[in-house]
Amino acid sequence: MSTDDFFEKLPQFTDFSSLTDERHYFEAPDDWHVVITDIKDSTRAIESGRYRDINTVGAASIIVVQNAVKNFAFPYSFGGDGASILIPSKWVDDVARSLIGLQKLAKIEFGLELRIGIVPVRDIKNSKGVLLVGKFAINPNKCIAFFRGGGFSLAEKLIKDGDGSYLLKGDASSADLDGLSCRWQPIKSKREKYSPYSFETVRIQIFQN
Repeated sequence: MSTDDFFEKLPQFTDFSSLTDERHYFEAPDDWHVVITDIKDSTRAIESGRYRDINTVGAASIIVVQNAVKNFAFPYSFGGDGASILIPSKWVDDVARSLIGLQKLAKIEFGLELRIGIVPVRDIKNSKGVLLVGKFAINPNKCIAFFRGGGFSLAEKLIKDGDGSYLLKGDASSADLDGLSCRWQPIKSKREKYSPYSFETVRIQIFQN
């Protein structure tokens, strides 16, 4: 039986105070995959004042996945310098090609190395990991995902500390960034000075209805 509609049919909760209630969380299907993206040496780049570049490439990794799967709803978590994304098997090849295109663009346009890994949920569970997904409704038309169990952290460990089999490499001509919008506004400090690290993400179009 197909599990492609796992997230679409996941029961929603609307009371944010019940965020930690385990009844709102469900196991990710074995045949789904965890996609992890992150920028190598991002801390050093941020310290040198490149926060906007890091944030833009990190958000772009969600956008290219969103464009690759069209109108398919998938759960994800944005981490600033990358993202943790959950997708079913049928989209793995399309997502991989799109992310490799972004990897190339990040290197050419920003001089940043975007690391990409894809780990089957089944491998996470075989490594004694747990990945639970909750679906919180912000309003009747928009939902976001929350995660429990440490499955994303284990996937990241498998990618970074493994034999490289989970790392995504290759060549692609382009990445579809349609819908990415990052506008920045400097935040004035109390001492009437602007900090080079004080920027506010005004709008990043990364949520799907």
